[in-house]
Amino acid sequence: MSSDAWWTTVQLLVIAPVLEEILWRAGLHETLLQRSQWPAARINLAVAFTFALAHGLRTPGSLWAWLTLLPAGYIGLLYQRRRQLLPCIVAHAAMNALWLGVTPSFP
Repeated sequence: MSSDAWWTTVQLLVIAPVLEEILWRAGLHETLLQRSQWPAARINLAVAFTFALAHGLRTPGSLWAWLTLLPAGYIGLLYQRRRQLLPCIVAHAAMNALWLGVTPSFP
C-alpha cells in the first residue's frame, strides 16, 4: 500500500469518524437535544441532512455524498438511544470501510 493510500485509509477509518462524530453528535446533535423544542426525530433528520449537505459541498453533484443521509440517520438514532460517542464512531468507521470498498471515489 502506498503512503498516500495508507494515509487516506487512516483518514477515512479513524480521523474522519472521530472528528465528524465529535462535531455532529457531541456538538450539533447534543446541543439541539438540550436546547431545542424539536422532537428527537426532527433533530436527527436535521443533523443527518446537514451532514449529507456538508459531504455534498465537498463533492458537488455526487450521489454518494447524498447517500450519507441514510447512515447519518442511523448513527443519529444510535446516539439518541445511547448518548455515547464510541458506538457512533465505530459505526461511522464501519460504514466508511464499507463505502470505501464499494466506490472508487469516496464522498
